[in-house]
Amino acid sequence: MKKTILILLCGWFAIMATRAQCAAQNEAIQAGEELVYDLKFNWKFIWVAAGQAKMDMQAITYQGKPCFRSNLISVSNRQVDFFFKMRDTLTCITSSRLEPVYFRKGAEEGDRYTVDEVWFSYKNGKCIADQRRMRRERDTVKSKDQSDECIFDMLSILMRARSFDVSDYKVGDKILFDMATGTKVEQQTLIYRKRSMLIYICRRCNEKRRLHMNPSVYSKYMQ
Repeated sequence: MKKTILILLCGWFAIMATRAQCAAQNEAIQAGEELVYDLKFNWKFIWVAAGQAKMDMQAITYQGKPCFRSNLISVSNRQVDFFFKMRDTLTCITSSRLEPVYFRKGAEEGDRYTVDEVWFSYKNGKCIADQRRMRRERDTVKSKDQSDECIFDMLSILMRARSFDVSDYKVGDKILFDMATGTKVEQQTLIYRKRSMLIYICRRCNEKRRLHMNPSVYSKYMQ
């Protein structure tokens, strides 16, 4: 199964805020899924094939509870490596109700290598994110954030989006959510564009990631 991610360098904007809930009914995620994405960069209005990303979904037991583990590996091709080498490995663990539990991102981007980790916990109605960032030849950065709303990571929000009921969505509708970056929590945005497509906008990296979702996976929600 193939999907496409188009990465467009641009600014960030948002309009509509929606309160997040950590536990949700899983309507789409299935253990054993294996997905392949084509990566494309937009450079001065020219789309360039950039590489490929592979994602898989597994059912696991984590800390004695049934969970999902998702792994995403993205690799830029030789042509792009000449300008900007990208080797990212992302791992996300959520509960069976899609609550974020753990996230790790190992990113080799250009001449930098960074490892971000986030441990999620829940207490007294709060979502707590313990974060850690490690870089070569730099001090480890740690932070702890908590919120009355759910805090997601890069993968858990995409898993949650697959179970959105978009029957009442209109093109351009925006959903704000909090995302742990490894050092802090930032507000990010999902934009509904059309059938089988959501756009994720990253404020910190100043880029837009367009996710074309295969209707065979999202048919219940993207019609």
